[in-house]
Amino acid sequence: MKSIIYAVISLFFASTLVAAGEEVLYETDFNSPASLTNWFKAPNMTLETTGGIGNSGCVKFTSDSENNGDLSTIRLDANKLQGRSVTVEGWIKADNIAKPKAAYLGPKLMLTVTYGDNQKMYPDQEKKIGTYDWQKFTVFVRIPRSANKVDLSIGLQGAAGTVYFDDVKVILLPAPAEAAAKPAAQPVTQTTQFRGVMSGGDLSPAALKELHEVWSANLIRFQISRKAGEDHTTAEGYRQIVARGLAELDAILPAARQNNLKILIDMHVGPGTSLDKLLSNKLSWDPKMQQLLADIWREIAAKYKNEPAIWGYDLLNEPREDNYVYTPDGGLDWNRLAEKVAKSIREVDPAKPIIVEAAQWANPAGFENLIPVNVPNVIYSVHLYAPHDYTHQGVYDRPNGLPYPGMIGNQMWDKAALEKELAPVIAFQKKYHVPIYVGEFGVARWAPGAEQWLDDVISIFEANGWDWTYHAFREYDGWDAEISGDKANPQRVKDTPRRAVLLKYMKKNGSSEALKSQLDLPVSVPAANAKPDKEFRVLFIGDSITLHGANDDTKAKLKWSIVAGMAASAPDKDYVSLFAKVLQQKYPDREIKIVYHTGGGGTAAGRLAAAEPFLKSKPDMVVIQLGEHEKEADSIDQFADDYRKLLEAFANLSPRPVILCTGVWNPSAKGRIDHYTNWPQALDEAMQSECQKLNIPFASVAKYALDPNCSGTGGSPGVQWHPNDAGMQGYADALTAALQQVK
Repeated sequence: MKSIIYAVISLFFASTLVAAGEEVLYETDFNSPASLTNWFKAPNMTLETTGGIGNSGCVKFTSDSENNGDLSTIRLDANKLQGRSVTVEGWIKADNIAKPKAAYLGPKLMLTVTYGDNQKMYPDQEKKIGTYDWQKFTVFVRIPRSANKVDLSIGLQGAAGTVYFDDVKVILLPAPAEAAAKPAAQPVTQTTQFRGVMSGGDLSPAALKELHEVWSANLIRFQISRKAGEDHTTAEGYRQIVARGLAELDAILPAARQNNLKILIDMHVGPGTSLDKLLSNKLSWDPKMQQLLADIWREIAAKYKNEPAIWGYDLLNEPREDNYVYTPDGGLDWNRLAEKVAKSIREVDPAKPIIVEAAQWANPAGFENLIPVNVPNVIYSVHLYAPHDYTHQGVYDRPNGLPYPGMIGNQMWDKAALEKELAPVIAFQKKYHVPIYVGEFGVARWAPGAEQWLDDVISIFEANGWDWTYHAFREYDGWDAEISGDKANPQRVKDTPRRAVLLKYMKKNGSSEALKSQLDLPVSVPAANAKPDKEFRVLFIGDSITLHGANDDTKAKLKWSIVAGMAASAPDKDYVSLFAKVLQQKYPDREIKIVYHTGGGGTAAGRLAAAEPFLKSKPDMVVIQLGEHEKEADSIDQFADDYRKLLEAFANLSPRPVILCTGVWNPSAKGRIDHYTNWPQALDEAMQSECQKLNIPFASVAKYALDPNCSGTGGSPGVQWHPNDAGMQGYADALTAALQQVK
């Protein structure tokens, strides 16, 4: 724990303007006792009249033991710092600083920021030990909007030796232009659609088949990482890393397609970034390197924009801004760089999701200051390893034996504490109406209570509708859910309590059919010779959107208890009833008779196989609402062939009935984009094409499916997937417009 002596006086400093919109909130030169006004001084600090920069004054800290840790502290004005980016700079000289036990110890130029519900962050400068002359160090930090206390501290903590400080400043950077951010309105609450894993060392066809068939995963976050001997610090070296990674990606795409696994391309290393041992990326501030990142992503997007197996682009893993120094024409901070890179992707790919992680390390606290980038279809990503001492126990030099739930670092950690940790992400989601994706989360397999931690965090993700990928699948054995909790035994046993938790939630992916259930009702097909003269017979060929039955099973599992098109609130609210009213107005002298096609399930091929009695019923109109049950693995060509045969079967009747067709309903990306992509797009285009060949009006419902107000109603995810009353009205309106095309 950090031992800090706090000043009890709140200070208000006269701000000073510097170049390019920066503002100095506080500065001191340590040239006189007055320079220490309002500082609470550590016992081992002395004011030196010489020895500083240009032989001016400075302050000196001496420690003969690693057990000494008091820091000198002054309180800053938190009201002026809330929501602002800050650079702390100071000059440090060291004399025989011994190597401390932990990497965060040693000379300290640090802010202690208290925010939210008494949460804390401790940003400080890059560590350097030993002996060195005066060097300038900087600390960059985004102060959370909820900050209520900010302290500036200097000194020597947890290490023996002597350290000097001079010319310390706290600089406010130009305020972010939040008004410029115009994220498209997206659903605050959505059902989790993607549950998967980070890629590891085994991406063989057999492994991908197992992920699909056994794990029920539907997403892989594919890492493009630096390997031993590779150089990411030059443009040539970085391009070689990316080329090698993309070649590996191309090799697994056939198996991914075959197993209905989507791939998220994760840039796990950036050009010129500084990588720590946990592979976070301390950004390069070289404008050329930042441009290289934008250029490479544009090239990647151009290559994969039409690849249905590629889900999206994760711009950079765990970006860090520790040593950022603002200059008007210099490198960009992460928020601005992310927007630059995202815009470069949108130059060539207008549709695939772009994933932006928050700085620092994609931690939840980073969402306090993150501003949505002004680019369509962006998903914001968080990584969760809280509390770090628990999830990473036994990793590197961290102690073992910390239980969950339990007291960890003088704090009780349980599900409530995890929800509190994620509060900034939830607030960001609600404020900006954007989707959230948990790119990484995991816990050391030997951590006591690891399965409970996993269950708690995933339940929070699911409650908020976040997509997620577990870190990681067959990577470092410490994270491997198929290896037992015995740290000394790295043998893969597959069935572990941690794996059971992951599979419990991934089974919710199951097949997409779980969201598109079809309960046909037994009906009697009306005979052609029993048709009254005034009757206008309308045959509806559809799936659960057209009609879904109800029984004890649907009541218990789906919370669905009425007979109607799912998820209308009442039978007279579904699109069939609404469109029937339109037909009655159009044909006032006719008696509208609704007939439902049953049998064969929800696919075009299945409905065709069960069509014979309905072909003989002499329908005056046929409305075909299908596509939701078609499987991508069966290929678009096969679907188009089945769909065409179904259309032809009714188009060849004499007399030919009026035929109207609707497009596919796919709200899984609702609000993220304004048009379908990938498989839904292929289905819609195939249906429209086959309709055009036979002069059949086609009514797309994509704009309603992607409208968050048109679905999400009901007592279970399966029902919520379907069109609600507003969505049903959209179907009726689309069919009404299509009917106007009939001559």
